[in-house]
Amino acid sequence: MRLLFAAILALLPLPAWADVTATYSLGKQALIVEADDGGNSRIGIDGKFGILRRDGVDYVLMIQPSGETRVAELSEVLALMSAVIAGESQKGGAGGIIDKPFVLQAKGDAVVGGYTGAAWAFGPEQEADGRKGEMKEFVMSADPVLAPVGAIFARTVDVLLPLMRAIIPDSTGFAAKARELLATGTPLRVDTLFELKTVTTTEIDAKRFELPAPVIPAMEFLMAMEPGAGGSGFNPLP
Repeated sequence: MRLLFAAILALLPLPAWADVTATYSLGKQALIVEADDGGNSRIGIDGKFGILRRDGVDYVLMIQPSGETRVAELSEVLALMSAVIAGESQKGGAGGIIDKPFVLQAKGDAVVGGYTGAAWAFGPEQEADGRKGEMKEFVMSADPVLAPVGAIFARTVDVLLPLMRAIIPDSTGFAAKARELLATGTPLRVDTLFELKTVTTTEIDAKRFELPAPVIPAMEFLMAMEPGAGGSGFNPLP
């Protein structure tokens, strides 16, 4: 779940803003979201994982324990993963499917990291066994300074939705409610997953948006993620 929220990339062109860097606490790690005034962006955990948008194209980055970085086009990786999940679903092997309606409930004002926002409860209305659904609290801010960061989160969810539909189908209303939530602004806090700590508007080094390694095919990228399939695995997320 953290990977879905932390993965966090950029699909639609960003309007022109000043450079913005937002740092969130993510367990013992720092989730860093960066956007420059030219439409490039980066989101991830340094030394472990990242999604980088450069010149209108999204790339996913993974850093192995050896320090070697693997890079692939995000769209190709997600297409391959979606095909694998669809195949497993047809075999009856995709478990944990959520089929209950999702709801979005306003909970009032909140302040996080010095920014005022609105708190929302978001989640399934009930669990598969009939129990009341476990809602997650989101605090969202409409502050224009954070708008480039919010745009990155919104694009991240949009690009991940086709993959997530295998587990949370559209019939639940998840996609519509998630978009409605993200339209309210930029996440300041997502339950206990991550929380905004600092925001800076200083110029970002252009090297942050350079590809750190050659681009490889999606299959090679995914195989490298499997320690038992010829790869050495990747540093785990917190």
